[in-house]
Amino acid sequence: MRSFAKVLLVAACVVLVAGLANAAVRGDLYEVPKAKVAPVIDGLTDAVWYSVDNVFQTSYNNGSEMPFSLADLTGWSRMLYDDTNIYGLFWTQDDTICDIATNSWERDCWEVYFDADNSKTPGAFDRVDDIQLRFQHASTSPADIETGFGTAGAWLSGDFWALSTWDRAGAGVEIAVLDDTLNTGFFTEVKIPLESLKLDNTPGTPFGFELQQGDNDARLSLVRESISKWWIQDADPSWNDASVFGTAYFSAREVGEELPIYSTPTAPVIDGKADEVWNKNASYFSQNHYNNGSEMPYSSFDMAGGGALMYDDTNVYGLFWAWDDTVCDIATNSWERDCFEVYFDADNSKTPGAFDRVDDIQLRLQHASVANTDIETGFGTAGAWLSGDFWALSTWDRAGVEIAVFDTTVAFETQNETEDNPGRWNGRFRWRA
Repeated sequence: MRSFAKVLLVAACVVLVAGLANAAVRGDLYEVPKAKVAPVIDGLTDAVWYSVDNVFQTSYNNGSEMPFSLADLTGWSRMLYDDTNIYGLFWTQDDTICDIATNSWERDCWEVYFDADNSKTPGAFDRVDDIQLRFQHASTSPADIETGFGTAGAWLSGDFWALSTWDRAGAGVEIAVLDDTLNTGFFTEVKIPLESLKLDNTPGTPFGFELQQGDNDARLSLVRESISKWWIQDADPSWNDASVFGTAYFSAREVGEELPIYSTPTAPVIDGKADEVWNKNASYFSQNHYNNGSEMPYSSFDMAGGGALMYDDTNVYGLFWAWDDTVCDIATNSWERDCFEVYFDADNSKTPGAFDRVDDIQLRLQHASVANTDIETGFGTAGAWLSGDFWALSTWDRAGVEIAVFDTTVAFETQNETEDNPGRWNGRFRWRA
């Protein structure tokens, strides 16, 4: 099967790029931004989560066997913090969910590992602040959260989790698990008090961190088959060896219900590739809704996407990536071909039921685009702008507008579209709704 990732860049520049970027990972560090608004713990993707990029699990070779496909097991995470809590939103794609194995660690679950002082004790947990938390698919209350301390035993002092009298719910621990409506997987959302993990949320502070999925396909033996990890690439030593954890840090970057766009002192090269300037200056996001088309994608590899935005004194720049295992550019209607659509409303007036003919515009960036003249525009049913419509002027040569599309084998509302069969458009997903 041919696999393509696509990326777009727009400057009153656009780049369609290929490749799945974990933009919430800066270098080798997992970035945890600060929430301006606390998410509601209900398993739903609140608006504050929209501005946090997905961090995909990077290794699926940690269990007794590999998953059969991305539909068998795929996962991503998003993390936030505020003055009191750390928050997690975790997605599991899993076509067979099992909650009945005898051992809880062999049931479908997430495990999150923390080492608050980032000491990463070789071969053990340090009995100071190293901890493993297990969030099962079947979890319904904070009391269902299981803890682990390797083989060393619980913390020698301040172990909130081991105190039998500690009221987890009363202390602010929350968990929600929500199955998606098409039975392709589930969301897990949690809120954990920083104090209970001994975490120092001073911006820039690092801590040891690992994320793990467990998958049981409910075969006769009810034995867990597959494990995925964010950090470690082989085997499964995380439960008893803090030295193999990755590293996360509390970022000074704050996110709210609006998508922030940051300025860049250096313009990117518009070639469809993610220059280092993107990692340094851009705000990244992932698409959040996949139910906007006639059918859902069958897996993340069928369609997943996201992007990044930044600006300078002259241009706005966009870098958009897409995962798509079947690329189609031949449908009769351009809007049914594989593409990104980007929507702008410059004065943020959000006219109900229409485009305002002042500054509302839709830009379609197709996978097949080779020049800025390939960028298509839309104005709803209202018609083009009444004045100053640069895009509608037939004599305008679109000077300064650039677009590049780059395929790889491993493209403001944004809208992804995918067509798996020539002439038939199947899926669409959006950043906001």
